[in-house]
Amino acid sequence: MSRLRAWSPTGTSCTESFVPEHWHLQALNDAISSKVLPCSSGIFPVQPEDLVLYYGVEGPNSKGLGRIDFTSHTDEQVRRLAEACDIATFGRGHEDVHDESYRKAGKLDKGHFATTFDPEQCGLMHAIRHNILEGHKGKALKVEMYKLNVYGTRLTVPCPCLYSQPRALGPGSFFKTHKDTPRADNMIASLVIVFPTRHEGGVLALRQEYRKFKFDSGKIISEARTPSIAYAALYSDVEHEVEPVSSGYRVTLTYNLYLIDSVARDVPQDTAYELALKAAFDALLRDSSYLPGGGLLGFGLRHEYPVDLTEIEPKIYTPGYEVPLTPLDQLLGVLKGSDAILQKACKDLGLKANLRILYHGEDREVRMCPGVPPPTTWEHEDGFTFWLEKSAQAKYIVPPDGQNEGPETEVHWATPMRPVDVKKLSTPYIAFGNNAFMSKIYSTMCLIVEIGPAYSRVASGVD
Repeated sequence: MSRLRAWSPTGTSCTESFVPEHWHLQALNDAISSKVLPCSSGIFPVQPEDLVLYYGVEGPNSKGLGRIDFTSHTDEQVRRLAEACDIATFGRGHEDVHDESYRKAGKLDKGHFATTFDPEQCGLMHAIRHNILEGHKGKALKVEMYKLNVYGTRLTVPCPCLYSQPRALGPGSFFKTHKDTPRADNMIASLVIVFPTRHEGGVLALRQEYRKFKFDSGKIISEARTPSIAYAALYSDVEHEVEPVSSGYRVTLTYNLYLIDSVARDVPQDTAYELALKAAFDALLRDSSYLPGGGLLGFGLRHEYPVDLTEIEPKIYTPGYEVPLTPLDQLLGVLKGSDAILQKACKDLGLKANLRILYHGEDREVRMCPGVPPPTTWEHEDGFTFWLEKSAQAKYIVPPDGQNEGPETEVHWATPMRPVDVKKLSTPYIAFGNNAFMSKIYSTMCLIVEIGPAYSRVASGVD
């Protein structure tokens, strides 16, 4: 059985060592695992008139208005842009923090610059939309300008103090590992545009589970023979960092991408990835010897999703009283990448699928819950554990060590479960993002799929 090998109590990735209990589950695992790292990147040709930037910042350290044409710019022009920037902060828990050991860069908020570059008008969004919207029929992307950043070998930026002189940040701008701050349930991805400035270093490094990917914008820009921008579109929960810039300046625009309903009527064709996943489901459903009485299949989702901390009215935690839940199934429509394709395949095949969150404790027990309790229960580990024990909706899927009884709910895992550690919820939540968390944090989740008894499967419309 794979049940006890499907998770790691230390929080480390266990995907490589996980072995499903049946070959049908292994086939599903293989189909899902064939999806590459969730990032679309490359070089994109644009018109020269798309590469103009205007900027200006009011205040005692203002250097007036500036204009850069990135088809004919000089190093001095980019240096002046860098000097007009503020110090870039980052989010740590609920605070915006300036810490040059973690992030060293300049930034301009969107009210302080304008550009002729438009990712919709130049055709870039058309080129990347399909990859981001896989698994979503009838959906489109809303593009929202977020910020301009400058990374350089040596940045001189205004001091936050009103009458202080500008100061140098030191060599090698960078941003250590972080995730993009979740701003809404439907924020699905981030788009980073790199203007064609000469620079070395500043590599964008992405990590998801044991997969790694690096995008060297300086290298591909140096090889371009026509006006072009470098770009990387990544799902917002993917860990990434900007490695130190060793020479020149790396100038970027960042956009937030939101999932919205589309007015278009065209229905995208199933991809080869989706067809392979449906074929694996079809083989399982047609095999009357596997789960003849029906059962539950479990899929630990590859991505993490925002949990709303303010949606429930805050209540003081009192043992013995009912505690409300934030439902999870409202996130089914905003899943990402392979998770979205998995959910769509289940829907197309007539299979009921629900989001669940898993929690584990010191005795290796794992409980499955249909929602998230309010943060008032997180403040003390005992309070949260009490809620798990008393809630009729929280079911053991892995009983504590030493307990002879089996699980309250049997789940057959095709991909590793990813439970949340109860102990971590009882300590102050610390996470690094590009801004302080507002009302949401990321959490791992799983998709639980109901399989009917063998005699009813053929009638379910699976062809």
